[in-house]
Amino acid sequence: MAAGAWKRAWLFCEPIRSLLYSRPRQIALVGVLVLLVGRVWLAVVMWEPGWSALTWDDFTRVQLARHWAIDPEFAPGGDLVWLPAPTWINGLAFMAVGGSFRANPMLLTAIVNTVAAIAAAAIVGWSAHRLWRSISGGLLAFAAVLFTPWAVFTSLSGLGEPIYYLAVAGVSATTLAWLRTARLRWLVAAAGSVSVAAACRYEGWALAGAWAVVLALVEMGPRSAWVARLRSALPRLAIIACAAVIPLVWVGYNLAVTGDPLFFVKENARSFTSFSSDYGTIESLQTRIAYYPASLLRTAPLLLAGAVTVIVLHRANRSVRALGGIVALQFSMLYASSLVSPVLGLFSERFLVAIVLALAPLLGGLATILPRLSGHRRIAVAASVAAAAIGVTAVRIADRPVEWSHAPDLLALTESLGELADLDAPLTVVLGPGLKNDVMPLTVRNGEALAVYYDPALPIGGPTPATRTVWIERLPARVTAISEDPAATIGRFVVYGDVAADVAVCPGCRGWTMQSETGESRAVPSGPFVPLEFDTDDPGALQEATVWVEVPRTSAARRAVLELRSLYGHGFNRGRLELLVRVDGTVVLRRDVAEPSRWLTVGFPIDPGQGTVRVEVVVRALAGIEPGWEWGRASTVLIRSLVVEAS
Repeated sequence: MAAGAWKRAWLFCEPIRSLLYSRPRQIALVGVLVLLVGRVWLAVVMWEPGWSALTWDDFTRVQLARHWAIDPEFAPGGDLVWLPAPTWINGLAFMAVGGSFRANPMLLTAIVNTVAAIAAAAIVGWSAHRLWRSISGGLLAFAAVLFTPWAVFTSLSGLGEPIYYLAVAGVSATTLAWLRTARLRWLVAAAGSVSVAAACRYEGWALAGAWAVVLALVEMGPRSAWVARLRSALPRLAIIACAAVIPLVWVGYNLAVTGDPLFFVKENARSFTSFSSDYGTIESLQTRIAYYPASLLRTAPLLLAGAVTVIVLHRANRSVRALGGIVALQFSMLYASSLVSPVLGLFSERFLVAIVLALAPLLGGLATILPRLSGHRRIAVAASVAAAAIGVTAVRIADRPVEWSHAPDLLALTESLGELADLDAPLTVVLGPGLKNDVMPLTVRNGEALAVYYDPALPIGGPTPATRTVWIERLPARVTAISEDPAATIGRFVVYGDVAADVAVCPGCRGWTMQSETGESRAVPSGPFVPLEFDTDDPGALQEATVWVEVPRTSAARRAVLELRSLYGHGFNRGRLELLVRVDGTVVLRRDVAEPSRWLTVGFPIDPGQGTVRVEVVVRALAGIEPGWEWGRASTVLIRSLVVEAS
């Protein structure tokens, strides 16, 4: 017995021993370690408390996971819109760490997501190595997925996508293993991976359907042989049919809880309707036709190009054809659904990267192309492709999708409150009228160090002195006019209370004046940003709101540089609002607010002479704006510097 156990242990360690004594594998191991260190370093460098890739979802998901860790239930928080698996996994992480991460729960979720993203890359690399029998091919696929920009971005947020990416990587790896070996255990593992993906996201349902259809066709073979093969294929077809289990369970759970098996569909539709009122829709069918394919090309262009190249060159390979067919069918299903609704195309890049990652094991096939080239050509091609890949990836990672991130002044507010917060003596934060939606990010970012409440009827007079309480109101004070002076002003937010808020004033951000669309003028408080937006939620066509400052002329010519950003622009809903920068009445920048929201740098000369130069930043409602749509909520502009230098 003992001898048999030792023999099995020795055989089990064979891959490790061969790795240690094989020169190519030693090099590969060093490469893997270097890549892992680089990826972890990148996560540490890019981590910013409170920063996330997209909108409000991450804060809500983190809060659900925290609550689930305290009170586990099948549908976290009773929510029937989001599928529960990511919340279960993050909730288990909160359970495991106990009272840790109380002051910054988003950090724990970022750690979980980073581990999931790295694990997905490892699975893809292993699968590519096994499929192509190439160490270099496996290393190539591993590196490509490890540094995919969207996987990096989402791994630092509170979103559930990285866990879904891990499930998708598992689907591809186990499916390819079954197609390669015909071992039933791999088919069972593939069905399990598909079920996990289906429990993470509704796109996983499309993946499950495509996977089941393609594998059933592969199993049955030519149509002429279906009748003869049916009996022998029944056990495997039964396993393949398990892909429908999670969707059926979710439908049944909705029926049991609400009496309506499609309640989640209606809730999603209601959420989309509410969402579209804030972010708009893609109304044009022509635009929707191009939106999904264009987004797929943008999401991971190098990976997609490499995978398609391998599919074309190795189209005779059964495994390559099957995986390509699964992904093509899934994308076709999602694409068809996007043409039906004007809101289904939104956020597509972060969703579609999973489709590209499903094809990632095929990247290992690129390593089979180089040996066909002569020595010098091989080195030149490999070096050129590697340089291009590294350069494009570096540029894309540096170019964060900030158009979907939270408003910079809100993030600065959470940072400032976090510096004042203390787990042993939590800071009470009371939010005034119009700030109900900001309760979640303030709460989740700082965890239990803040006690955040919403009170739309703040009394005049401010918080009681000498208490650890702050009140926050939004500029301009539309409902409440608190009589005391604020402790700090951070963009659109005014902080009141007996606290020492250390807020720096941005360069050139003193002395600005705002003029609203009604002609009312008021001084803009100094702070880290100069804010601008319409006072009303429903501005009329051609109305404009302005902030301006006078810059003194001197005897020498100088140059001014203005940094600003309009918020809530996502590349659609054009023709409603525009951003202008005017210098003494001359327009030096004109930009539709719907363009992707990024920090802009505008330079202009300051001619010598007497008097001053008037610098204006304007948000204007265009003739095409619809009344009653509350476009004023999308009019926010922030200025973070105005620097005047010697020419």
